[in-house]
Amino acid sequence: MLYLLPALAQDTTKALDEVTIQAYGLATPGLRVAAPIERIPAGSGGQFAPASAVPVVNSLAGIRLEERSPGSYRLSIRGSSLRSPFGVRNVKVYLGGIPFTDPGGVSYLNQLGPLQFSGATFIKGPGSSMYGAGTGGVLLLEPPAADTTGIAAGYSYGSYRQHTLLADLRWHSRQADQALSYQQMTGRGYREQSALDRKLLQWNGRYRIGGRQELFAILLLGKLHYETPGGLTKEEYDRDPAAARPAGNGFPSAVAAGAAIRQQMAWLGVGLKTAMGKGFRNQTGAGLAYTGLTNPAIRNYAVTTQPQAGIRSVLSYEREAGAWLLRANAGVEGQSGWSEVQVYANKEGQKGLQQRREQIRAMQGAAFIQSALTSGDWELVLGLSLNAVKIRYAQSLPLATGTLDRSFKPQLIPRAVLSRALGKRAFLYASFSRGFSPPVTEELLPSGTTFNSLLQPETGQNYELGFRYRPLPRLMAVLNAYYFRLQHTIVQRRDAGGGDYYINAGGTRQPGIEATLSYEAGRPEDCAWSLRGSYAFQPYRYAGFVRGQEDYSGKALPGLAKHNLYTGAELNFLRHFVVAAHYYYSSALPLDDANTVYGDPVHLVSARAGYRLSKGRFLISVFTGADNLLDRRYSLGYDINAAGGRYYNAAPRRNYYLQLLLSR
Repeated sequence: MLYLLPALAQDTTKALDEVTIQAYGLATPGLRVAAPIERIPAGSGGQFAPASAVPVVNSLAGIRLEERSPGSYRLSIRGSSLRSPFGVRNVKVYLGGIPFTDPGGVSYLNQLGPLQFSGATFIKGPGSSMYGAGTGGVLLLEPPAADTTGIAAGYSYGSYRQHTLLADLRWHSRQADQALSYQQMTGRGYREQSALDRKLLQWNGRYRIGGRQELFAILLLGKLHYETPGGLTKEEYDRDPAAARPAGNGFPSAVAAGAAIRQQMAWLGVGLKTAMGKGFRNQTGAGLAYTGLTNPAIRNYAVTTQPQAGIRSVLSYEREAGAWLLRANAGVEGQSGWSEVQVYANKEGQKGLQQRREQIRAMQGAAFIQSALTSGDWELVLGLSLNAVKIRYAQSLPLATGTLDRSFKPQLIPRAVLSRALGKRAFLYASFSRGFSPPVTEELLPSGTTFNSLLQPETGQNYELGFRYRPLPRLMAVLNAYYFRLQHTIVQRRDAGGGDYYINAGGTRQPGIEATLSYEAGRPEDCAWSLRGSYAFQPYRYAGFVRGQEDYSGKALPGLAKHNLYTGAELNFLRHFVVAAHYYYSSALPLDDANTVYGDPVHLVSARAGYRLSKGRFLISVFTGADNLLDRRYSLGYDINAAGGRYYNAAPRRNYYLQLLLSR
């Protein structure tokens, strides 16, 4: 759950051009970032409900977070969820500069909570030139900056017996900063068989060594259990949207099967930042992780264990000579992971007879170099990476087989950007980048079925034109136009039992336009207000996709809305009061490749009101709010191309919450 606690917010009232953004290893003022990025600063979650990251992420142009049931997330950056029936794939995630995405290509964002981050930056489009294999974008998570001493706690209660508990302890000294946090969320969910129980303990530290080095460490321990109600047909959805999938076609109901995800995670990251002198700097980080995943499902009962390790090192150089400024980065990244998958028959939610046992080892490596040359108002950025991926598969049950290696051809991935500042208020850039995304382990071996040795990597080219304009200190307009051409597109299918399998679907053509407008006014101590709006136009289509007797060429990509619109406003007044309101619209979207079935348009309205009071050294905040105020029936995440027409996963109707926050 990606969310930033309002009680721990940093100052977000700075003029928009004063904010420094880290993207592609370059620290740049917000106005002059030559990349399509979206940023969630600390405190942004204070405008939204505390239980879910969905509203705050969906306020960003071109980015969509779906939650088919509590705890079951699917993240899409410019349509990258096409190959993700669940989870986060084809989006590379880093925490503190250390790879968080596992070597198999999966990111367990559902295990994270609201106290992990002091900010989050989304890079849209292929990031392979510096961030390893992937075409779907990059998410850079920043660990909390524990540069003060204090405590914070929060509790919220919402509809469907939803309880959220947060506790945070921070201490600061000249040599060290440390933070310890605990968070827990429980609830029974809107639908039958959709309960959630998530616990997370985190410690992070930052230690200054002399005047040139800084050591940092992050430890995450998580335990997650959420039930999966399954998809409904249109008839079932209209009759009772809160129901779980019933029995049928020889398969048990979701309730009878005890369909759920049980997940344990331990993640340790350690890094060192060094100022080496003469313009050189280095940051090296290494991570160790273990994930245990148990998945009783309608068709079987799978148990997966995933230990993994990763490292990333970046050497940076900066030199100014007269009117020229040179900034360069060079680095390497490597990951290795081991997965063992054991599949059993599902006997009413318990393990039955063992059916399969398989082992997968995934290895990824990348080397990259980038230079940025600036002269006056012009800047040229050139980047290049070499990416290699290898998958090793072996089966020991029901029959022992030899080892099968899938080594994908190493790919050279370029990126080029030319930008120009148009005075002090406007900025224009044009870019070209390539992307390379091999199939992840859960696509090669989905739902405990046969290993898919024929699935090929995706490759793509992205052409982009971006414009930023700041006519006033607190008014910012951003416009991006892009054209992404993808080959060997990986798409997902579902069989009658709800099992997933994947195929290459020829190519896709993905043109798009994204626009964002934001404005802030007033003074926080008196009366301050802000407005923000975003829009994404995504008329994506298949190109040359023929399967059997069916020709889907020219059809709209399933699961993606052509129009997405967000508007929101926040008002702080009389020193203590805050009111926020939001509207989100998503147009009708096709649910299958043939475009014969469409999901309805979505209109969502939410509101939040609060009171903040300072008592001595304590800040006390009370908030109340409501989501889906129009009480609309909608699905927040469809099962696209589902067998039997089981596309629908109903989202909650009108619901309410109350939140109390205390900090010192």
